[in-house]
Amino acid sequence: MDNKTFPERVKGVKGNLFDKIPESKFKNWLWWQYMKGTWPALIQELLDIHLDGFWRDKGLFCAQIGEMRFYGGHTTEYDRRAYRFLREDIKKKIPLRYFGVVTDIITRYKYPQAVPIAPLYPQRHRLGFSWHHTETISDMSITPEEKLLLTERFRIKPNDIILDVGAYIGFGSMGMARHLEGEGRLIAFECNPEILKVMSRNLENNRKSHILLVPKAAWRDSNGTTFGFHNEAQARSLTEGEVAQKVPTTTIDSMVESLKLPKVDFVSLSINGAELEALEGMQMTLKEFHPNLSIPGWVYRKGHPLWQDVIPKLERYGYTTWVGKRGRIIAWV
Repeated sequence: MDNKTFPERVKGVKGNLFDKIPESKFKNWLWWQYMKGTWPALIQELLDIHLDGFWRDKGLFCAQIGEMRFYGGHTTEYDRRAYRFLREDIKKKIPLRYFGVVTDIITRYKYPQAVPIAPLYPQRHRLGFSWHHTETISDMSITPEEKLLLTERFRIKPNDIILDVGAYIGFGSMGMARHLEGEGRLIAFECNPEILKVMSRNLENNRKSHILLVPKAAWRDSNGTTFGFHNEAQARSLTEGEVAQKVPTTTIDSMVESLKLPKVDFVSLSINGAELEALEGMQMTLKEFHPNLSIPGWVYRKGHPLWQDVIPKLERYGYTTWVGKRGRIIAWV
């Protein structure tokens, strides 16, 4: 792995052409063909998952697995369309209204999107999970030996210190924190007030002692700023949105200093466009600790994908970077 940036051919993603096709039998046929080729992994996980109950709680859709209680949102239109084509035994097992929270349990908690280690399925079959799960270490154009070394580098260890920036409702944070023991800690940043309520419920009901929730946005300063939030929580964005709202901010460097963290092993930046500002606020952390990084660089800013701006910044700190075909960034020193 001599080169600093792996030469994957990257295409930014601006929109979904499928959404522009009028509703018709042809569109349904296309959807079915897509699912047959890309959903085998998720369908297998839906068949295998053991669920102990569902319920509604103050507008949230909840599912239980053993002692774990997961609080999530409604089933999206995308998931509703997919649900129509599922096997009947899956539909009997998982009611439509809870389908969204169950798929989130699989694709966020069981297989955290931030960790670039692929579920054990062929890449094409992982497309039903998320883009993160199709751009992993196993999908790099490197030797098997190099993949093993990188996989071990990014595997979560019991005493790791992790920063999950843009933690959403907390499933991914809980999924990573279940591997932590002893001095291991996960600091989760989330600033969307509505999402924070859901994440707090998840942490309170699952006794995640290794997780510290920071109800602020990671930014370039601590002066607060106005972000835009989409009404659809899963499509939230910190740089443009439908609802403008003033939120408190902090820098990653100031949090690392105030918490007296002796190291930082891994940082996930997933804040849909505000990653550049977060990087400005973590220069000391990058210089001193060189944490492994995972950044979804496919969001467009000023007419081009985010990864084009992020890569040069990381290379100045000595990082080796890989960019997936959709734009995911995996970086390490």
